[in-house]
Amino acid sequence: DRFVWDKVGGRLLESKVGSKAQEVRLAADGGVEVRRVGAERQAVRSLSDEQLRQLAALVAAVEGELRLLQARPVTTLHPLDEAMITPPGEPRRLYYDFNVASEATTTSPFTCL
Repeated sequence: DRFVWDKVGGRLLESKVGSKAQEVRLAADGGVEVRRVGAERQAVRSLSDEQLRQLAALVAAVEGELRLLQARPVTTLHPLDEAMITPPGEPRRLYYDFNVASEATTTSPFTCL
C-alpha cells in the first residue's frame, strides 16, 4: 500500500491499496513462508487511520536523529548452505565476506538490498 501523509496538517492526503496476492510470514521453523491472500483481504488497507497517525508521530519524534529502514527477509539471494543457517532459538550467527573487505574499493555500506 502507498500512503502520503501531511506532516504539518497531520492528515492522510492519499491512500492507494496495493496488490496483495501473497504475503510473506514468519514460519515456525524461523524461516519464512509465502501464503495466498484471500480476495476480501486484498482490497483492505494495511494500516488504519489511527495506525498511520501513530506511525507519523513516531517518525516525527526521531526525524533528523535516526534513520528508519524497512526490515524484511531478503528473498533475492541464492539459497544458503545448511551449515550457514542458524537453527531457530539459537543465537544468530553472522557471516562476512572478507574478500570484499580486503579490496577496500568502496566507502559505501555493504548491503544485499
